[in-house]
Amino acid sequence: MRRYIAIALLFVCGLALAAEARKAIPKEFLGYWGNNSMSCQDLRVDLRAIRIEPQRINRFVNSSEDEISGKVLAVATSGKLELAVILEFRGGGETWIEARQFLLSADMNTMTDITGRQDGMVFKRCNKTSQK
Repeated sequence: MRRYIAIALLFVCGLALAAEARKAIPKEFLGYWGNNSMSCQDLRVDLRAIRIEPQRINRFVNSSEDEISGKVLAVATSGKLELAVILEFRGGGETWIEARQFLLSADMNTMTDITGRQDGMVFKRCNKTSQK
């Protein structure tokens, strides 16, 4: 089943044929990501801030410490800078599946959500000492 999800991920997100299926999100993408300097000081002030772990992507859902956690079902990469992931989210008594695609800048300090190739949301890597 996991293999079929990975194959579907490649087609849904449109990664190049050279994409590589993986078991976890690569280290280049791990960490806290905010939309601006203020959100890096306190991720709870930015409801678009995310925390990426090898097997999860977490999002804050309000100004408290509540998070929605998405379990990784499949991961594919194209080179070191492009990531596609299928996640299973649970929250509010519901379960849903999301496919997301991210592109890192060359210096790996900026990440853009390029899902659907629209104008994507840009995230700034937050340093480890600034997260609350």
